[in-house]
Formats: sequence, structure tokens, C-alpha cells
Amino acid sequence: MAEFLGTQLDYIFFFYGLAFILLGAVCFTIKNHDPAGLPWTLLAAFGIAHGVNEWLDLLALSIGDAPAFALLRLAVMAASYVLLLEFARLGVIRLGGKAPGRWIYGPLVLSIALGGVIGGLNSANAVARYALGLPGGMGAGLAFAVLSRRLAGSERRWAVSVGAALALYGIAAGAIVPPAPFWPAAVLNHDAFFRATGIPIQLLRGLLACWMAFSLWAFGQQKILLAMVSSVYAGKLYNRSVLTFVPVLVGLLGLGWGLAEYLGRTAQQQMQHDAMDSLSLLASRLRIETTTADDVARSMAESPWVLPVLTGGGEHARDEANMVADLSNGAAGGDGIAYLMDGSGTVLASSNRWKSDSLMGKNYSFRPYFQQAIAGGAAYYYALGVTTGERGYYASHPVRDKAGRIAGVAVIKKPLDPIEADLGRVEHSFLIAPQGVVFLASDSDMLFKTLWPLPAETQLTLTRSRQFGDLRYAPLLEQEIVDGSWIVFKGERHYAGRHYTGHDGWSFVVLKTPRAVAARRLFGITITLLFAVLTVIYLMGMERLLHDKIALEQQLELKERARKLDLQATTDPLTGVFNRLKFNQELAAEMDRSARYKTPLALVMYDIDHFKAVNDTHGHHAGDQVLTGMCRIVAGHIRQTDVLTRWGGEEFMILAPNCDGRQAFELAEKLRRLIEQFVFAKVGTVTCSFGVTQFQDGDTAETLTSRADTAMYAAKRNGRNRVVRYEPAPGQPS
Repeated sequence: MAEFLGTQLDYIFFFYGLAFILLGAVCFTIKNHDPAGLPWTLLAAFGIAHGVNEWLDLLALSIGDAPAFALLRLAVMAASYVLLLEFARLGVIRLGGKAPGRWIYGPLVLSIALGGVIGGLNSANAVARYALGLPGGMGAGLAFAVLSRRLAGSERRWAVSVGAALALYGIAAGAIVPPAPFWPAAVLNHDAFFRATGIPIQLLRGLLACWMAFSLWAFGQQKILLAMVSSVYAGKLYNRSVLTFVPVLVGLLGLGWGLAEYLGRTAQQQMQHDAMDSLSLLASRLRIETTTADDVARSMAESPWVLPVLTGGGEHARDEANMVADLSNGAAGGDGIAYLMDGSGTVLASSNRWKSDSLMGKNYSFRPYFQQAIAGGAAYYYALGVTTGERGYYASHPVRDKAGRIAGVAVIKKPLDPIEADLGRVEHSFLIAPQGVVFLASDSDMLFKTLWPLPAETQLTLTRSRQFGDLRYAPLLEQEIVDGSWIVFKGERHYAGRHYTGHDGWSFVVLKTPRAVAARRLFGITITLLFAVLTVIYLMGMERLLHDKIALEQQLELKERARKLDLQATTDPLTGVFNRLKFNQELAAEMDRSARYKTPLALVMYDIDHFKAVNDTHGHHAGDQVLTGMCRIVAGHIRQTDVLTRWGGEEFMILAPNCDGRQAFELAEKLRRLIEQFVFAKVGTVTCSFGVTQFQDGDTAETLTSRADTAMYAAKRNGRNRVVRYEPAPGQPS
């Protein structure tokens, strides 16, 4: 499972980034319905910037990274966390808390820069997460926790959910960092988390981002539904959103993952097929070269012209043997060396006898190819020439006299330059010894390096044999390469193909970077992104149409209700609420009932603050829309027994039977909050000042309404957008 998840990082980065982009879009929507709330623009900017950063990580993973690109990604990530931290800082301040000033960013950014100078980009990345990501996520979570205490119902639950997701994300992104050479990054980091859980930390962050985006979307829906006034219509809109938006988006992401996985597997199969073809071609090429050397060595050993020099022949016999060596070297290709050794391992004849690095007279009895041939068998050997310092393939064959006794050894050394040229056409390809020593390579800096760890005794044996000269025993891999396995080579993931040559463990190795696989998967991810964007636009458009349809149905329903109840004579023609005539009738009846049955009766009077400025700035039509919209809000949040009346102009009365002064104050405070949060078209937000009073024995309609009017104007004098309750002291005339 861990290995599978490790291959899905590109898609994890994709939906991780998409979740943050959606989070940003949701924040902009909430801002339109809650302009006086938290600094939603900052949270939206964080979501978009961080989503872009995750997609940049996706590109780095898919098409390769570079120092400049890594620096760009670090800058975008740090900037996104600055936005998150600033959202948390301002959010706490707006909610009545205390937070440091903007000066705090100076030391934090300086610490990131110092981390980069001292330890490089990985260290700077870790410091940025510690300094900005962790406090940003935790602080934003705290802001939502404080906000939730001022809310109720579903709105409060979703605010708590957003806060929890932000806090957990702050820990996952700000405490579990890339490996860096300091504590705690050296201990608690991406690699350690993956080893401990088998899950990439990016997957956990992506899931938290999805939780965060969904919770914030649901929170925003509650804000919108609050403005819809009618709970029936609001529930209809909410269910439509949940039953379409979430399943469709989840299904689309699932199909996109399937497409990316299919394309990636197809490319991977092609890559494995290409690796097998390359290995087969290299093995065939080597077989041709070595078979030629073997055949020529056998022919040279069987030549009647080499035996005389081995059995004590004179100068003429040596000349004949040298001639045979020249002809044999030519038959083997002419680019190597052919030579003849006596039973002691001393070279008696050679094709390079006139060169400065001539083998004549040198003793090579320590070489395995001599020891095996003098023992009676044909031999082969890959090694670095002791005299020439050149790599080659050694083929040897015993020379026998007429009685069958071994008199010497014939050797052909074949350079492998053509094989190395073939390797140069295949990226990361090697001919390696059984011990993992690189003998031929497409990358010259890999020659005579060890690919995997060797036991100490093997290292000692190789050093003494001088087969590969001075070896560097610093393994590049953790274990021996197995055909068809995946390894990490030079910091990148590679597919390893291995093909044995038939020479006692010698093999060709080809390492393939999965760039084609990543490119195919990126193509599938890009297609998914395009469809996701189109789907989101379509669903948001459908949601808006439904919203408008519901609003229209509400208007029709209000009109139908007014017609059926025959309230035209007693209602205000603009707002549809009761007029002053109806209010006076209801007030007289309720005062009689309260006096007779000793039941409480309260009166709430409110006035729109600065309403003249609304008309002057936006026109009377916009002012009329504010009046009608506000009446819908209030009518949707009072009891059916309460009487809502337009008292005159922008003044309204609410007659609340069976409601005392304290209850009426709470009602007025709830309505005040609802009104100040509502965003009216063209106008934006408005506020109201409320006056509250309770019916007292001896009250008349004039004294009761006068007291409510006095309380309302007291609210205006005290700063507006507030509720003032006024009751006469005991014994004081009302």
C-alpha cells in the first residue's frame, strides 16, 4: 500500500491544490454575504496561492525540478502562509482578541532567509513552515473557534469544523517538514512520517484541505440560507447543493484518477518494454564481440606456428609466433592485443611488441584467465589492463603439444569500445561485474563505482586482484538491483532492468526515469482539471438559477397569501406588511387582552439608520428594495402572533403579545444582527436602531408608543445599530 501511494503523489498534489482553489472561491462567496465578518479576502488569497503552489509541486514532480523553480515554489508557499497568518491575526482582532502587529513578519521572514543561507532550500522550506505555516493554521483555527461562540445551530457546527480542519492542517503542514539538518526537522519530517505510517504526508494534507474546503463551503451555504428567510426554501436549496455538487465533484475526481492511472500504466508498460529491448540489444552486441574473441583465441592456440617458441625454438620460431599474434589480432578486429604466454605466465610473443606499452617479457601468471587456461580450460575475463590501463575482455585458450600436454596459453584482449558506444545511446545503462562494480557505462563518471554495498572480504579480494584498478567502495544504492524493480538513483525514482550476459554473473543494467509515465499522468490530470472547472462553473450556475427561482416563488407566495387573506386594505402597498390603521386596531385589542388577563405585552419600534443617505446615493428604487427586503427578513423571524407594521417612512413597529420586555429585547437583538449581516443589492449592508418597551397598567396607546419611540431615539443617540429598552420606574407616570 505504501509503495502504491508513493506512485500517486502527482494526483495527490492535484486534488490537494484543487481543494485550496475551491476554498478560495468559497471565501469570495462568503465575503459577499458577510462583508463585516472575518477578513475573507485574505483567506481566499491564501487558498488560491497555496493551491497554485501545490500545482507547482505537481509540475516539479512530473517534468523535473530546477534550483530556480524550487526557489519560486518556496516563495509562493511562504507568501501563502503569510496570507494565512495575516487572516488569523486580523480575525482575532476583529473578534475582540489581541494579536501582535505587522512588525512580526520582519523577524519571521528574516529567519527563513537565514535558514536558506545556512542550510539551503530544504532548510528554508522547513523554517517557513515552522515560522508561518504552523502559527498561521493554528491561529486561523482559533479565529473560527471564537467565531463559533457567537453563532448557533448548523452555522456554529460548521464553523467549529472549519476551525478544527485549519488547526490540524497547521500541524500537518507546519510541524511535519522536509528533512533538514537541524532539530526537529531531522527527526520529524516527511520521510519519518512515511516510514512510520506508510502514508505520504501530502495525502494527509490533501484530505485535510478537502475537509477544510467542504466545511467552509457548508458554512457559506448557511450564510446564504440565512438570507433566504424561508426555512422551507432554504432547506430545498441546501439539499440540492449537497446532493449534486459534492457527489458530482467526488465522482469526477474518481474518474480523473482512473484516467491518470490508466495512462500512467500504459506508459509504464511501454517503458518496461523499451528497457527489455535495450537490454536484449546490448547483450546480443556483447555476445558477438566476445564470441569472436573466444574463437580467435582458440584458433591461435591450435596454430602449429606457436608451439615451437614454447618448446625452446629460436629466433625464427619467435618471429613465426609474433606473426600468428599479428594475424590473430587482425582476425579479432585489429583494435586489441593478441599474445602468447609460456607455462610460467611470461609473454613470449605479442601483437603490440613494438609499442611503448609492449607486453613482451612481462609475467601475468596472477591473472585468472591464465590460471584457468593453464589448468586446461578455455577462460574469459573482464578487467582493466595492468600494463595498458585499458578495459577489455580477455579470452584465453591452452596451447597443447602433440602429446596433449599444455605448453602455454594464447590470449586475445578485445576492447569493448563498441559496446560502450551502444551504452551511450541508452540513458543510465551499465555493464556491471557480479559484485556490482560498473565496468562500462553510458555515464563516464559512473565507471568503477559500486552500485550496492560489498562485504569487506569482497572489497579486499577485488583490491588485491587489481581487476578494476583502484575502486571507490561508496555504494550508490542500498541493495542489489533486481530486474523489474523500482529504485532511487541520484535522488530520482527509476525503473531498473537487468539482463545477465552468461559470463558468471556479469550483467547489463538499464535505469529508466519515469518521465514519460509522469507526462502521461499529467495529461490525464490536466483533462480532469478542465472538466472539474467546467463542472464547478455549471453547478454554481445551476445553484444560482435555483436561488433566483426560489426567490421568485417566495414573492409569488407572499402575494398569494396577501390575496387570500384579503389584507390589501390593511397592508402597506410597498412592503406588504400591516399599515398603521391595522396596527392601531391590533394594539387596542392586545392592550385590552393584556389588562384583562394580566398577560405581558411588548412593543418594538425600529428605524433604518441613515435611510435618507440610501435614497440620495442609490435612488428611491434601491431604497424601496431595502424596505421590502428588510420586511421579509423580519417577517421570517417573528412569531405568527406578532404584528409587523410599517409605522411610517423607514419606521416599523412589532407588537408582541405574551412577550415581556426582556424577551422583546432578545427578539430585537436577534433581528438587529440579522439585518446588519444581510447584503442588499446595490446598497450593501444597513443597520437599524431599536427601541423596546413593555405594556404597564394605566398605559394608553399614546404613552406606550411614545415610550418605544423614546427608547428608539435613545438608541440612535447612543451610536445607532443597537437596542435600547425603556421602562418607567415604579410609581413614575408612564
